[in-house]
Order: sequence, then C-alpha cells, then structure tokens
Amino acid sequence: MQLDSPEDVALLIRTSQDLNLPNGFIVAVPNPAPVDEEMIDKAIREGLAECQAQGVGGNAITPFLLQRVNGSVGRNVAECLHRLDVSVLLVSNVGHDSCGDGLLRHLDSLEMDLSGVIAVPNHTTATYCAVLTPCGDLDVAIADMTILDNLEWSVSVKLASARIVVVDGNLSSAKIRQVTEPLAANRRRLLWFEPTSVEKAVRAVESMHRLHVISPNADELRAICNALAESTMATKVAMDDQALVAAAAKLPVRDGLQVVRDIATGESMRGDKGEDVHVVVTLGRDGVLVGTTAPVQPDDAPDEIVLGIADGLSFVYLPGIPMAVSNCTGAGPYYVKAASVVSSMQHLFPSQVKATIHEHPNKESFANWLNESQTEFARQFDNDARPLKHKSSPFCYLEQDDTPKFVGGCDDTLAFFRARTQSAPSTGAPSAANAHVSDTSSSDETQYDWDLVVIGGGSGGLACSKEASKLGQKVLVLDYVKPSPVGSTWGLGGTCVNVGCIPKKLMHQSSIIGELLHKDAEQFGWTVSNASFDWTKLVSSVQDYIHGLNFKYRIDLRDKKVKYENMLGTFKDAHTLTLTNEAKKKGPTDVTFRRAVIAVGGRPKPLSCPGWEHAISSDDIFSKAEAPGKTLVVGASYVALECAGFLKGQGFDVTIMVRSILLRGFDQDIARRIGEYMENESGIAFIKESVPTSIEKLPNGQLKVTHTHGEGIYDTVLNATGRSPDVQMLNLPAAGVTLNPKSGRIDVTNEQTSTPHIYAIGDVIDAPELTPVAIQAGKLLARRLFGNGTALMDYTKICTAVFTPVEYGCCGLSEEDAIASAGRDNIQVYHQNFTPLEWSLSHERPLAKECYAKLIVDTTQQKRVVGFHYLGPNAGEVTQAIGVAMKLHATYDDFVNTVGIH
Repeated sequence: MQLDSPEDVALLIRTSQDLNLPNGFIVAVPNPAPVDEEMIDKAIREGLAECQAQGVGGNAITPFLLQRVNGSVGRNVAECLHRLDVSVLLVSNVGHDSCGDGLLRHLDSLEMDLSGVIAVPNHTTATYCAVLTPCGDLDVAIADMTILDNLEWSVSVKLASARIVVVDGNLSSAKIRQVTEPLAANRRRLLWFEPTSVEKAVRAVESMHRLHVISPNADELRAICNALAESTMATKVAMDDQALVAAAAKLPVRDGLQVVRDIATGESMRGDKGEDVHVVVTLGRDGVLVGTTAPVQPDDAPDEIVLGIADGLSFVYLPGIPMAVSNCTGAGPYYVKAASVVSSMQHLFPSQVKATIHEHPNKESFANWLNESQTEFARQFDNDARPLKHKSSPFCYLEQDDTPKFVGGCDDTLAFFRARTQSAPSTGAPSAANAHVSDTSSSDETQYDWDLVVIGGGSGGLACSKEASKLGQKVLVLDYVKPSPVGSTWGLGGTCVNVGCIPKKLMHQSSIIGELLHKDAEQFGWTVSNASFDWTKLVSSVQDYIHGLNFKYRIDLRDKKVKYENMLGTFKDAHTLTLTNEAKKKGPTDVTFRRAVIAVGGRPKPLSCPGWEHAISSDDIFSKAEAPGKTLVVGASYVALECAGFLKGQGFDVTIMVRSILLRGFDQDIARRIGEYMENESGIAFIKESVPTSIEKLPNGQLKVTHTHGEGIYDTVLNATGRSPDVQMLNLPAAGVTLNPKSGRIDVTNEQTSTPHIYAIGDVIDAPELTPVAIQAGKLLARRLFGNGTALMDYTKICTAVFTPVEYGCCGLSEEDAIASAGRDNIQVYHQNFTPLEWSLSHERPLAKECYAKLIVDTTQQKRVVGFHYLGPNAGEVTQAIGVAMKLHATYDDFVNTVGIH
C-alpha cells in the first residue's frame, strides 16, 4: 500500500503494537536522491528556530537537532556544526549508489565543504540494518561499513590544521589509530571520539591515550571502562572518596560517576600529559553529564547547570529539557486508540474495511448523542442489548451485509481486530463494509468486578485462569456440574478428571491387568490361581483418586490467587453474569467482567428413543455403584469402543450396537482393524447397522432393548452416541454470542466469539476434543490477552490415542483426508504388520501379529510425512514422540534414517 506521510507509518506501527500482532511491516521509502533538499533544509531551519523559541542553547542544541536530522554519527555531527556556522570538514567515503548520490546532493545543497568525501567505485555506501524483537530488543543487525576500511587521508593537510578532530566508532581500531597517531603531537588540537554502539565503543581503547574527549552513553561508557580494566594502559588514580560523595550529593545523576572519575583522572587519556580531559556522558532525555579536568567557575555557570567538584575533577550536569505531550484532538485516549486502529485497518485492508470516525467536539456533545442513540438507533442491533447500556467512550459498530453489529468500546475493538489479524495467513481482515467509531472526551472506561471470568472449571478453563492470574489479572472461575439424568455429579476439574481421560485410563489399565493374568502370565512363568475382579473396589479406588485431584485443584486455585465459585453463570448482558446454585440455595448474584472465557465443555447426547432415561452414559459408568453386568454399548465413537473394551477386559459380557461406521473422523483402515480385533480377539459382539427403538425396564430391573433388527435383555445400557456443547443454560444471546448452525458449537475466530471481549476454548468450540488442546489454547489465550503474547493455537498435527483393547495412536491426516487434500496420485503409504515382543509368547493372542503401523507421505513436498498411524501396545507413548518429528516437517527419509531402539 502507499502511505502519504510518516505519520501514517507511525499510525500503522502503533496499531500493530496495540493489537500485539506477531508480524511486522516492511516500509520502503524513496531513495535520498529524489528527496527535496529544500524541504530538508526548511525542516532543520525550523528546528533551529524551535531551539531559539524554547531557549535551547549550548550543548543541548546538538541532541535537540539530531532528533530532526537523518544520517550517520559523523555526518550528523558535521551537519549540525555547519548549521551552527562552525567551519567543518566531513571526511568519509561513499559509494556510487543512490544513497551516496543523495547524501552528496543534500550536503552540497547546504554548501558544506565536501572535499573530504570521496566517491569510491565498486563499493556501497555504509549502511546499517537492525531487526528488533516484538519487545523492542535487538534481534539481529547487519552492517556494511567495509567502504570505510578504504578511507584514504588525502586531506591530511586540512586535518593537520583543524582545531578539533572528531572520529566516530564506525572506523576500525586500525583506522582510529591511523588518524589519531599523527595528529596527537599537536597539543593545541582536541581529539574527540564519538562511539556509535557498545560493540564499537571499545575500538578506541588502544588509542585512548591520544584522546581528549570521549562522548559515550552510559552503556558505552561501561564497555570502555571494562575494556580499559583489561588493558595495561589503564591506571587508576586514587581520589578522596569523601570528595566524590560530596560531589555526587549535588548531582541528580549518580550512576557512572565512579567510572567517569577513573577514566578522566587516570592515565588512559591525555591527562597524563598535563592536558585537560573531558568525558561527556549522554543520558538521553535525562540530559548530559560531563566529567572534566578543566577548571570550571561556578559563578559563571547558568542556573540550570549543576556542578559538583572533587579533587580537581568537575562534574557538570546539563539536565534534559522536559517536553510536554499535548493531545491535539481534545478527545479521550481510548477514543484516540480505537480510532487509530480502525483507520489503520482501512490502510491495511482497503478493499475490506472502510472507516468512519464520528468525532464530537466535547464530552457533553457525545453524551447527548449517546442518550439519543440509545433509543431508536441502539435498537437496530438485533438480539444485542449492549448498545442500550453502553456509557463509555468510544462507541464502535460495524455495518456488514446491511446488518449493523455492535462491537463495543476500545478494548472490544482492539480484541475484534486482533483476533482477525492474528489468524492464519489465508484469513484476512473482517469483511466489514464500514467500521464506525464515535467519540467522547471521557478518559476512563467502565470499571468491572473482575478482569476475567472463566465459565467452566475443566482443564482449559483452569489453565487459562491460572495463567491470567499469573499475569496480574483479577480472575474468577465458575464451575457448575448439572446432574446427569440418573443423578451423577462430580467436583472441580471438568470432564477429563472426573468422567473422562483419568477414570477411563485407570479402567483401561484394570482391563490390561486382567488380560495379562488370563492370556500372558502362564507363558511368562507365573501361575495365578483364583484371580477375580471386584468392580466395587475398582470404583472406590478410582473415585478416591479423583476426589484427591478435585481437592488439589481447589488448593491450586487458591495458591494462584484465583477465586473459585461453585455456581452457574448465566449471561445477563455482554458484561454481566448472574450466578446461581439452586441445589445449595445460593444466588442469584450479579457480577461484571471486562473479559470472559467460556470453557464449559460438552455433555453426552441422550438417545432419541422411548425409555432413553434408563440408559447411563460416560458421566455415570465410572461411579456406578453396582457392577454393570451384561452391557449393551450404543455408539461407534471412541468413547463407545473404549468403554466396551475395558468392560470386556474386566470380564463382563459386552455387545456394541453401531448405526454405521466405527470411529468416524479417524483413518477408516485403522477403524476396520480395531473392529476386527475387538470382535475376533476380544470376543465383543457387534450389532451392526442398527439403532435402539425403545428401552423398557423389566420388573427384575433388567432392560429390554428393541432395535432395528431385533431385541435383547441387558443389565446395563451405556449410551455413547456423541457429545454436544453444554451451553443451553448460559443465555448466550444476551451477550451476543452466536453458535455455528452446523455443529451447534460456539463460533470463534482464534478463540474469539462474535462478541469481541468474550472467548471460548475446549470442547465447546469446533476443535479437537482433547485435554492438552484445551490447556494449550487456554494458556496461549491468556498470554495474548494479558501478557503481550502473539502465539496462536495450532490445531494441526496434534497427537491423539484411542484406548481400545488394541491401542491406537495417530498424528496428522487420515489416509482419506490426505487423498482429499493432495490427490490420490500424490500420496504414498508405507505400512507394516508386526508382533509386539511382549505378546509373542502367548498362545492366547492369535491376532497379535495384526499390530500395524503406517506412514502417509506427500510426494509433492519431498515425501513429507503428513499422517502417522500406529496400532499396538503403548500407542500413546509411541505416538507422542512422532508428534515432535511431524511438527518439524519430517520426511520419509528422516524416519527411515533414524536408528531405533531395540
């Protein structure tokens, strides 16, 4: 894009900082050659006039003007002296290029003496390019100063007659020595070294005994001091410490006085020859500190100069000139920030965003407009009550597809654009036809009870809340467990801890132990007689462990200074939640929040047939008091197959009823192999292409299930037909939060909902329903919101495992998805069956050889591995290591060239 002024560039950079964007800008400016010299000259003359108007004089003029002059250190010194009517000669080399030509043209327009500037063929003008981190720290710098190594002193006659010679740190140590050595014999000549960086400051150390003046900043001064300490030329001269303390007491700047004293009064500079030495330390906006051996008469010093004298060394402090910052718009800072961001979005995405700024002349005018707008105008935002209650500045809204959408205030506006500009490269800015910002002069935004309220105490919500608290936010976590249809409830920690991963894996381990006892123990030398399984004991052990985790999580929240409430949070409006817990007769209580994160997870979908209430779900099986007995598992999801697998391994009679395919969304070759293993090896019966049509509870407590192809009698019916987001009780429309009509989950962009300051993570959004995913997303979200983080959650190449009787681990694409993505002709599959060593002795495992692994590679990307699938023992542990390799874009050759463990 083309920008019209440096102010526009500055606006974009400021917006990038406000939005915490992970990317940067490349700004191209015209070469110096075509720059209008008259404009530059006018700007600098205006700078000199400004010096006079503000009373800037003496040594303060140079740093004042340097803020307004472009160029290298030596060039800046020369030009400023020339503009102050000092006879000056610039000695340097430039290349035959646009930078050199433009520099010469500019200096010639000022009528400077250019006889010392030589244009060198086959070289480029000295340049320096720095790359900064998002925090402003130097990441890498590339400098090309080699042209200065060819500097020839054809102007030595003019140098010999100069009263002051200034050498800058861009010269090498050898060049500095070459310049200063012949000139040092003249005791009337002042030799001055101007460092240009910490690294270059030490280049003058070996020539220090020839110098009269050095002018480092505080960091460069320390570098020089350290280098001198390692040099045999450095000799410290004792000084009365009390005198130094007395001098320091008069100075507002203390840091570096000892260093200045040691350098100025030691033998490292010209002081050993009885000549005056001056150490000029530039302190930025704090001013300048000079340590000098020259006599200073206090009576002659201007009032603003501070003196401190100790044993023949004078400290002269020239304070910086305070500069007042004026808000030229007269508007409040939040309005200015929001307006700047919206304007910048128009610059960045001119075809997608058009900004309209409505600036009111004063606070009263805005208040009047707001009162009027919150009638008919505010009601145009369908199903959003926020505009009717908005009282702060600014008032931002979108006109999109002829439907206005209220965004909110400054924070909401930044959050709205931040989410849409931090997305993947293929995702652009919002397709807003017109982004509006209206102004008030108010400088304060609304105060809220909480900086962040997290609704949901599961893995993602807890991770997000603790990370936000660590970043200094006032955080409230709400966790409310709606009882299942048969009355099961649980404590803090969410699905994974209470009715998901943790109890499932413990139950799975129980079944593995059972299989080891009955299938493998004898062949490995163990005789196990009368082994029996106790369901009640297992459930008790599992629940005791879970209750310990519930307590641990509550203590952890307290230690992390996160407030926890066992309450249901229902949106009253976009910044207010009503808290209730009818079972405990608590509430209703309203709380307000600046930001909210919805992390309520999902709950099992009920069956749709008559008698559905007699079925239990994964919410109930892990705490079921009585052994399940003969069990029908309805569903083909991983939850269904895992539950059926561990129940069979514990010795129960298990049947699985499936409507269509197994493990929808997973690799179907692997799904077929799992089904065959469970049916033929584990002995689990399958009722295929069938659904229950009714469930009837018999007088003896058993359940009669009628289905598509017949009927059966069971002790337990376990429904595992899928899960849905647990959002029905949240009253999302009151907050303007919308759902994806296809999935019924909260619609988000980088975890941000349709209401910019409300976010959602975990199973409640369209993302992998995995605990580590929710934890990572929660942490990254908190860091983006409160810690200037920029990293987004990457939902690709995430490892997962299915804990069926033969375990399954995978990462990346299924074979079906790989073909759909790259085309069948561009996909190759490498696969192998194997027998795990730990199963090799048993005659009770006829399908042990059916363990299986395959790699799916994309031949158009140098055979990069895009899918990994493993069927066998310890699948989770095996697959986790593969995830690292795939994140690093490993190829098939990388895999086969890696030496394995045996």
